[in-house]
Order: sequence, then structure tokens, then C-alpha cells
Amino acid sequence: MNNPKADAALYLLSGLIQRVAKDKPELIEEMLSGIKSDQAAVSADVDEKEYIDKIFKESIAVLERIKGKV
Repeated sequence: MNNPKADAALYLLSGLIQRVAKDKPELIEEMLSGIKSDQAAVSADVDEKEYIDKIFKESIAVLERIKGKV
């Protein structure tokens, strides 16, 4: 990303999600489902749709990486 604040937040959140997912294994699947549902609910004509879709795509990618480590 080349943004230390964003990278630090991603690092910390990833660690937190991993720890919580150990006690609640269904968490990641629930989050993935929620993200996909939210993405589907975004209107096609919303401002900055392309950027919003990139956020959803990256969120899914992050959770899939975490899922592989739990």
C-alpha cells in the first residue's frame, strides 16, 4: 500500500481477526458473507462505484488470506 498508517491498521486488524476466529471459527465466513451481501446491495449508479468495489475486493482478499492462516 505504501501507507504506513493503513498498513499498520491492516496488520493490527488481521491479528485481531485471527485471534477472535480461533474462538469463533465461523467468524470469517460470516464476515465474507456480509461483505458480499453489502457489495451486492450497492446501487450500480452510486458515485465512485469502481472505488467502492475495490474496497470490497480487497476486504475479501484480506479475509481469505487470514482464513488460510487460522
